[in-house]
Amino acid sequence: MSESEDHLAESIQASPRLPMHAILLSMLMTGLGQIYCGELIAGLAWSAIGAFAGVLSLWGLATGELGLIGSSLPMWIVGIAAAIDAWRRARNTPTSYQLKSINDWRVYTLLALISTLGAAGYGFLIRSNVVMAYVTPVEDMLPTLHRGDRFLVDKTAYRNELASVGDVVVFKNPAKPEVTWVKRIVATANETVEIRDGQLLINEKPTDFPENTADTVEDYGPFVVPPYSFFVLGDNRTNSKDSRHFGPISHAGVEGKATRVYWPPSAWFERSTIK
Repeated sequence: MSESEDHLAESIQASPRLPMHAILLSMLMTGLGQIYCGELIAGLAWSAIGAFAGVLSLWGLATGELGLIGSSLPMWIVGIAAAIDAWRRARNTPTSYQLKSINDWRVYTLLALISTLGAAGYGFLIRSNVVMAYVTPVEDMLPTLHRGDRFLVDKTAYRNELASVGDVVVFKNPAKPEVTWVKRIVATANETVEIRDGQLLINEKPTDFPENTADTVEDYGPFVVPPYSFFVLGDNRTNSKDSRHFGPISHAGVEGKATRVYWPPSAWFERSTIK
């Protein structure tokens, strides 16, 4: 091959990195903008940081430790920082940049596919062990939860301690283990539960749990909660199937604590935190 042909081949392979392309690829997948600039290690590092930020945001939403806005900040900060870094790398890449083996649409597609599959697997682990999203199908928890509310459940809340009276928890229905329900714990082992004239009494003392109860609610009890068990009720006791019907639930049956309503947006400032 002649000298002129060599020069032509090199000029064909030269492909300057465009900052806008780096930003767009970074938005598609954290770290992909760096890989576009030929920086494989940096791209994989940013991808790992992005995954960690996602977990941190989900944990913040589930536990309420970071608040609604604070919970989304880790993902936004990492995403913006990765995009800026990709933009900077693209600007600093010489116009004579020679394409590498990783600068191929098939490589980008493969990395995006791996990232998607990894995110799906990661998401499964998170849902199983950290946080899970649920929807309220009925109105048995009014006024705390409305029908159609989507809320998060912290599955780490009771790993080192038992649930407490007053907690809104998710559990498997003892009568139908394939069904997951959400109710409020109103009494624990050896406590006496009674409903008299529409008033919930625990150990013969009135309670102040949130409720939407009519005077026509049927009397119940007295009932003594057995050991290692919780007595759960819906806040809307006139329209709730709960421990009055299927009995108390076991400590082991509690899957997590309902912590935050994330949808609809109207709930964000009115009743986002589940109490």
